[in-house]
Amino acid sequence: MPLTRVVLNTPNIMCTHCKTSIEGVVGDLFGVKKVEVDVEAKSVALEYDDAAISLETVERAMAEEGYGVVGRHVIEV
Repeated sequence: MPLTRVVLNTPNIMCTHCKTSIEGVVGDLFGVKKVEVDVEAKSVALEYDDAAISLETVERAMAEEGYGVVGRHVIEV
């Protein structure tokens, strides 16, 4: 199963609480294999199985927690 890797730009990440919140919510989604929040860069790096979950579903879950995505960068493997 190949994974998709993407970095999401999320400007309202401000602190370790934000990091913990996002990693908890996104990490619990079926199909997400890895999530890492960088508070300083205000970004979320994740690996997911796009056959199991869409990026839009991930972004919607983040938005429901108050963390909107303003850009994304797919990482080629």
